[in-house]
Amino acid sequence: MRHGCLQFIARHEDLKADIRAKVEMKLSDLEESRKRIEVQDRTIRTAGRRYEITQLRLREGIGSQLELSEAELQPNKVLCRTVKSANEL
Repeated sequence: MRHGCLQFIARHEDLKADIRAKVEMKLSDLEESRKRIEVQDRTIRTAGRRYEITQLRLREGIGSQLELSEAELQPNKVLCRTVKSANEL
């Protein structure tokens, strides 16, 4: 009987350690995703600013339509990556 109790306690401790490790891993994954989303948010803002500057350059005659088209695509690319990161949560 005592041997059975010791096995139960050992198994219980193993399960607790396993659960603790899994929770810590998920929390780490969550933190990594949160940081990635923060970086992508800043990147979206930067891309938006780049687009505004590119529009101004085009109006002033020192930019090209190609530059503007590329600047238009960048925020969408970053937004897609942000959505993907959010879905990974």
